[in-house]
Amino acid sequence: MDVIGIGNAGREICKLFEEKGYKAYSIDTHTDAYVKFPKVKTIEEAEKVEIDLDKLKNNVKSDQILCVMAGSGLITGACLRILENFKDKQIDFLYIQPDTSFMNNNGKTRERVVRNILQEFARSGLFNKMWLISNKSISNLASDISIGNYFQKVNEKIVDMWCLMEYYGQASALMGNLEEPEEQNRIATFGLYSLNDEAEQKFY
Repeated sequence: MDVIGIGNAGREICKLFEEKGYKAYSIDTHTDAYVKFPKVKTIEEAEKVEIDLDKLKNNVKSDQILCVMAGSGLITGACLRILENFKDKQIDFLYIQPDTSFMNNNGKTRERVVRNILQEFARSGLFNKMWLISNKSISNLASDISIGNYFQKVNEKIVDMWCLMEYYGQASALMGNLEEPEEQNRIATFGLYSLNDEAEQKFY
C-alpha cells in the first residue's frame, strides 16, 4: 500500500508513514512536498488548478492507496481531481477532522461540506473505505499532549493506530468473535477498549 497525503496535515502524516517504512507522497504548497501545489485563495480555485502528476503516477506502484487529508485546507478542493488519476486502484481514505474550535466560520463550513461529500463518494463505492478521525477526540484520549506538541502527537497516534490495524489484520486471533463488515459498510473509525473500565473510546 502506498500513501498519498494532500494538504499540510497529509504532508506531515506522510513523513510519519515514511518512518514506518511506507512509500508516501505528499501534495501541498510547502516546499518539501513531493508534488508542489500552487497557493490558492479559495477552494473553487483549487478545483481548477492543473498540476503535473506524471511523476507521482509513475512512482505509485501498489494497487492499494491510502489517501490522507484534513478537511479544512483549501487544497481539499483538488482532492477528487487528484484521485481521478488513480481510479484503477483500490483507494482507502483517511479523513482527519480538525478541531473546529480553532477554525473560523468559513473553515468550519468548508470542512463540513468536504467531509459530507467524501462520505457520499465512499457510500457510492468510489472508495474502498473511509476512515474518520477527529483531532479533538484523539487529544482527549492522550495525557502527553500540550499546545507545543499538539499536532505532532495527534499525528503520531493516528499513524500508530493505522499500523496496529494493519498488523492485527494479518495476525491470527487467539480468541474472538469479530464479524467481517458487510460490503456496504464503507465508513469507519478506530477506537480503544479498556478491559478494566469496560469502556470504549472512539477516535471520532
